Amino acid sequence: MTLGFIGTGTIAVALVEGLQSTPVNGPILLSPRNETTAARLAARFANVQVAPSNQGVLDGSDTVVLALRPQIAHSVLSELSSASSPQ
Repeated sequence: MTLGFIGTGTIAVALVEGLQSTPVNGPILLSPRNETTAARLAARFANVQVAPSNQGVLDGSDTVVLALRPQIAHSVLSELSSASSPQ
């Protein structure tokens, strides 16, 4: 199961790091919202990748965690389409 994160702030970092400390850690797909943080996590953990876009996270994940501030959530989510089929 691929787990996706839209938003790559403090909460997403903590969740990814915590998940990576468990014996069962599947693939994780990160949004490129914070390029530096996403790239750092991808470099640190072999099963973490950065998607080209938030839509890429949605399309490539079985489950998506929304790690966004409420003030920007509507703006970010309104750009996404659920019509795409999972990979």
